[in-house]
Amino acid sequence: MPASDDPANADLIAATAELQAWAIEVFGALGVQVWVADDLGFHPRAVLGRACTDADRDCARQCCIQGQAVVHGPVLALPLTLTDRSSGACVFVLPDQVGVLSAQPFTVQVNAMNARLDAALHSERLQRLSGLARKSDLLRATLTLAHTLEHCDQLAPVFAQLHQSLKALMYAENFFVVLLDEHRHQLNFEYSVDAFDSPEEPIAFLEGRLQGSLSAFVVAAGRTLRGSSLELMTQAGHVDKMDQHSYGPPAVDWLGVPMMVANEALGAVVVQSYDADIRFTDADPSMLSMVADTMAAALHRRRLREALERTVAERTRQYEASNQTLQDTVSTLERAMSELVQAEKLASLGSMVAGISHELNTPIGNAVTVSTALDERFARLAAQVAEGGLTRSGLDSFVSAGREMNSLVVRSTQRAAELISSFKQVAVDQTSAQRRVFDLQQVVESILIASGHALDRPQIHIHNAIPAALVCDSYPGPLGQVVANLIQNALLHAFAGPQGGSIRIDAEVQDQRVRLSVTDDGAGMSAQVLARAFDPFFTTKLGQGGSGLGLAVCHRIVTSVLGGELSVASSVGQGACFVLEFPAHAPYKL
Repeated sequence: MPASDDPANADLIAATAELQAWAIEVFGALGVQVWVADDLGFHPRAVLGRACTDADRDCARQCCIQGQAVVHGPVLALPLTLTDRSSGACVFVLPDQVGVLSAQPFTVQVNAMNARLDAALHSERLQRLSGLARKSDLLRATLTLAHTLEHCDQLAPVFAQLHQSLKALMYAENFFVVLLDEHRHQLNFEYSVDAFDSPEEPIAFLEGRLQGSLSAFVVAAGRTLRGSSLELMTQAGHVDKMDQHSYGPPAVDWLGVPMMVANEALGAVVVQSYDADIRFTDADPSMLSMVADTMAAALHRRRLREALERTVAERTRQYEASNQTLQDTVSTLERAMSELVQAEKLASLGSMVAGISHELNTPIGNAVTVSTALDERFARLAAQVAEGGLTRSGLDSFVSAGREMNSLVVRSTQRAAELISSFKQVAVDQTSAQRRVFDLQQVVESILIASGHALDRPQIHIHNAIPAALVCDSYPGPLGQVVANLIQNALLHAFAGPQGGSIRIDAEVQDQRVRLSVTDDGAGMSAQVLARAFDPFFTTKLGQGGSGLGLAVCHRIVTSVLGGELSVASSVGQGACFVLEFPAHAPYKL
């Protein structure tokens, strides 16, 4: 029988006919077909124009399997997006071969019609299902909808959707849902549609009492009730007065099912009929119970989540209130620590200023002395010229001595310039903490030069063994401060006495990470000292020049600024080795 002769296909045929009219007008199409693959098989659901062929079937099947457009000669199959567990294809039979470009307008048109085709196919599917299969399909959809109660914003709209879905399964024109509050003190009508009653006021709930409401008794008893409402009220033997509530006529058939979780009712789902010709079937109670159980589970999970959220919020408020003083204390300590770190940096820079001043004394003093002597020689030369007593040998002697003196001035001023340049770069780096590309060997050498006076221990040899051209893109100022602090730490602790020794600074690059080590052959550290080496305010030289901040500041700079790690290995009498690992290219910018 042609699909168009089946009255169940009216909506589907109408939608397909619109597609056919468009395809005929624009491309002269010979036919349009709609195919669906589901649990009922793979068949055409609508065929207009030319009859289906095996080639049409193959093209539609491949489109459903692949989920994309399929072209076979003059036949074009485009996929449909269907909401149920099925796949579909819309097939166009054209008079000519389908080109790549000519398929595009068909795709646009099918996408525009997809929602209408989906709805029509869903309706057509229900018509094709047998009574039991159709009810199973509808029940599955209803149970799926009931699960949405767990995460929905408002309950009433979902109850309304459930009501509409339930009416396709059974008689449910008069339907309402009551829920107990969390304290189990009253029943609230969360949703109600009834031909006569529109309950709004909650029902006071007392365990085991009817209270003029059958739904309250269903919840209190935790069991299903079915029958005439008058008969059920009589059987319950209630003692509450009926005139406390405004009710419509008695229901001819009344069915109430409790929503149970762990043998405790959360509420009830009720349907009722006022028409003597409409009675519930024997299957309706079990089907309504399935829906009620699913609703109960979703609502229970919802309440548990809401209770947990309230508990977390309350605990958070309590925690914040009880810890406000602690947070203020921590903030004060953090500010104090920041100020101490800044003071440590300024102290390091101040020590460097003293060192560079001392270093500059020698070259500048030499330059002043020699330039003064040279000035005196020029005065004597001028006097000899004025008196006419200048001899060739005297001129030669002046030129020779002048060259030596000028050479000494040049060397002294160059040395001063080098010192000033090194100090300037180090000072800029340490005060600005700017990121730049630098040669690690040169930065460390600048630190050693600028700190020359502070590091002036003739018996201690400091060796910069960092290879040349080891280029980094990081923060030379903080890095230089760490190196200077590590060297100062070695001078203060490893070589506390007059004994000699050496400090070696080395570096290498592995996997884009720089491994810089500062190693000494001094006194070393015990296990107890080693364990607390980076603790703030811990020092073995309390009152002897140790602040307990040097290594703590180093560790903080390495981890928070350079994005690296600082570790130490040492034992008593075996010296110490501080290893600083950091990315050759800083991972972030300050």
